[in-house]
Amino acid sequence: GTADRLLVTATRVLVADFKTARRPPAALAEVPQSTLAQMGAYAAALAVIYPGREIAAAVLYTQTPQLIAIPAEVLSAHHPQEKREPWAGQAKLSRARRCLIANNPQL
Repeated sequence: GTADRLLVTATRVLVADFKTARRPPAALAEVPQSTLAQMGAYAAALAVIYPGREIAAAVLYTQTPQLIAIPAEVLSAHHPQEKREPWAGQAKLSRARRCLIANNPQL
């Protein structure tokens, strides 16, 4: 997928993704694992691209509308596991791209 909105400041990066679910979740605990994995991949990539900045994420369900912030500890728990092959030894920016590709095979 592609992040719908990205806000970059000197100290913080916020990534937001829009969802059009017919029955949106009412709370963070109800957000699908696939969405948390997607946002975790975005956060992992952005942490490499923007080192030293706070990474924040949220999902906007357009049906309700409702914005659900995803806490840093939830994002960290859903960071993708780095695959050692075939990319071992590539630059950090490439690692960020690999995270996005690994979690979004359609890319």
